[in-house]
Amino acid sequence: MVGMNRYLASLALALLVLGACDTNDLLEAVPTCDNGAVEVGQTASCSVPGGCRGTRECVYDQDTKAGAWTECTASRIGQACGSAVGECRPGIFSCESGTVQCAGPGYVAATSELCDQKDNDCDGRIDEMEDLKNTVEGVGLGIRWSPLSGGEWSCYQGPEETRDVGACHSGVARCLSDGAGGFRLTCSGSQLPTRPQCGVTAPNGQPVDANCDRLPDEFLSGRRGLSDWVVVLDHSGSLWDSTRKLAILEGLDRWMETLETRPEYGGAAAHRVSVLTMPGAIAESDGRCMVRYSVAAAGGIPSPYPLMPTAEARYLLGQIGGEFESLGSEPTWDCPYMVAHPINPLRMNFRAGSSRAVIQFTDEHGQSYPGTWPRQPTDAQTQESAAAMLVQEGVTFHSFDLDEYSEDFAQMVTQTGGRRFRIPETATEATAALDSLLTVQTCQ
Repeated sequence: MVGMNRYLASLALALLVLGACDTNDLLEAVPTCDNGAVEVGQTASCSVPGGCRGTRECVYDQDTKAGAWTECTASRIGQACGSAVGECRPGIFSCESGTVQCAGPGYVAATSELCDQKDNDCDGRIDEMEDLKNTVEGVGLGIRWSPLSGGEWSCYQGPEETRDVGACHSGVARCLSDGAGGFRLTCSGSQLPTRPQCGVTAPNGQPVDANCDRLPDEFLSGRRGLSDWVVVLDHSGSLWDSTRKLAILEGLDRWMETLETRPEYGGAAAHRVSVLTMPGAIAESDGRCMVRYSVAAAGGIPSPYPLMPTAEARYLLGQIGGEFESLGSEPTWDCPYMVAHPINPLRMNFRAGSSRAVIQFTDEHGQSYPGTWPRQPTDAQTQESAAAMLVQEGVTFHSFDLDEYSEDFAQMVTQTGGRRFRIPETATEATAALDSLLTVQTCQ
């Protein structure tokens, strides 16, 4: 019917131009094939001697003003076929499995366009984005596409509400080398939201809207974001039974007092702190992180959540400081990994929109102790997997460690924008290092 309708429309227009008005004349003029059995535009199967089957189409013959069949495709056997454009190579029509097909030893058919600097669909163009954006690779990138002039496409992989807002802007889709002999589809030149930047201004002197929320960065506009801190303490004998234990505890207490009392860092309401120990205070906690809760906060009710007000965290720190060291293994890669994990096995009550950081103190190397979820990760973690999880969930990692083991945590620090310090020998040294984190963390 589609073919006939197209024909009727064109014929009706022609008759109107010629002055035809009678509808019956129009209907009588409809051409068909096989005495009306097949309408113009329809196809039918056909065959040639030897049994090879093909198709033919009923078309309008301008000379006879009637319907006529095209040549059966099966009769093309032996003729050249295909294309020599792009990656395609011509072949010969042959009978394959009873039907006529373009084949041959050198025949290459057109395929879907790929990002490979080749003309895969043989249309004379290479890596055209209108085709690549619909491929598995293009869809998988999560890119939002918009056509530009000259066949180019703009692209953006961030939240749509941040596109071309503040510091964020679209890029241009490109098929570029992946550095390993292949190619990959990329959104070149785009800028996605980042954490607000402390003390950074645009070339015109105006505050930078780095997170693209249509507001100047919090630090520059006088606002302070919420900060959630997770302190991970190596509770083992080598560190806990030493003078460095006292330096760490006193330094943390002074630092938490700063969080609680200094309005330039947001004050007590802006901060929550959680304390984890590894291994825990009990024997069965060997090889896992133990979230600590205050037993009886002075003058208040103990918090049922890991992240608690700084006053309560300081009280808890005093309780932990009075404990003897734990004997066991320290999961120095597992703890940061599980703090950041989106399934939240440690039940961290992170606040919406808060900046999040892990501060780990250990004199051990990087270690993992897989076990039973959710007490321990089911698979052994590495520095790479821990860093990837922290980056994925937007958690900054700060490390206090020994020089000989610093490389075990270097990726976790650098990839999250954190800082690395040697384990402090004095409370003054510990306080100074911790205070330096405030100018980084509180405006992120």
